[in-house]
Amino acid sequence: MADEPSLGGTAGTGGAPSSPSSRQDRRRAATAARRKARRTWGWVIGAAAAAVLAVGIAAFVTAHRPTSARAAGTTTTTRPPAPAVLCPLTGTPAPGGTVPARPALAVKIGNYSGDRPSAGLNQADIVFEEPVEGSITRLVAVFQCQSAPLV
Repeated sequence: MADEPSLGGTAGTGGAPSSPSSRQDRRRAATAARRKARRTWGWVIGAAAAAVLAVGIAAFVTAHRPTSARAAGTTTTTRPPAPAVLCPLTGTPAPGGTVPARPALAVKIGNYSGDRPSAGLNQADIVFEEPVEGSITRLVAVFQCQSAPLV
């Protein structure tokens, strides 16, 4: 056994001290890893600084860009169109530009087949169908902005 080479300790001794050359190898490896990490962080920080510098230059150039020459002397102003007068029941523009100064008028009309044709329903602002009894219904025509000569 005396002729066998030593591998940094004896077998079965539970971690006898290793040789000085293996400790140095581990230190060298750790030092190399730290250097590599520093180099990597250096590149990352350098790239970030370059990006910040590029954004700053772009902002400076855009803010100080010369503006186009303006036409001197004449200025034009446009007035916004007058708001259209709307019917309160329908929300559509009032005929003649004004809402009549009268209250809304509601007219009940039978909804039987014998009661038809009903005149003036197409000129009503709103038409409701309301149940009366069972399956019997009536129509309610509401007039405000428009009027019908015959209902």
